[in-house]
Amino acid sequence: MLPSRRLIVLTSLVIGSLASGMPVAASADDSFSFAVGGGHRGLSLMNPTAQGPPFALSAHLGPQGAFGEYNSNANNGGVLDFRGDVTFLIVSGNTALICGVVRHAAMPAEEGTGFAVAVVDNGPPGTGTPDLISLTNVFIPVPQSQTDCEANSFLLQQFLLLPVVDGNITVEDAVG
Repeated sequence: MLPSRRLIVLTSLVIGSLASGMPVAASADDSFSFAVGGGHRGLSLMNPTAQGPPFALSAHLGPQGAFGEYNSNANNGGVLDFRGDVTFLIVSGNTALICGVVRHAAMPAEEGTGFAVAVVDNGPPGTGTPDLISLTNVFIPVPQSQTDCEANSFLLQQFLLLPVVDGNITVEDAVG
């Protein structure tokens, strides 16, 4: 079969399946909540607009629960220099609370402990209020349940939130 004829046949099959109402596979399932992004957190509560340590976040809810990774890359080798697996994600509107277990850390004693961090999506960068990321709660017991993770909701208090500098956070609440 000639290449142009194959294209016509393939196009006809696709159009025919769409017209008949047959399901077409999507590239991603958007029926689950997520929080993703990265950048630099503000340097400190006293100096929030100066560029602080970089972070990266990919937290998703799926049919089997939460999954993903959180990276905090402080260059001083301290407690905020770690990579953790996301085990719980609680999304409400434009906010997300992420909890998990530290897998690799600059401080070996931190490995195997829990972490929690909260984020707020305030829209695309440069449109007014910056996205926010909380101070990170580290060296905590590994959350074993959603209730354990919810115990860290205090991280969403305004005085514990720092602006995201040179970055973006996107929170999608599939339920809300």
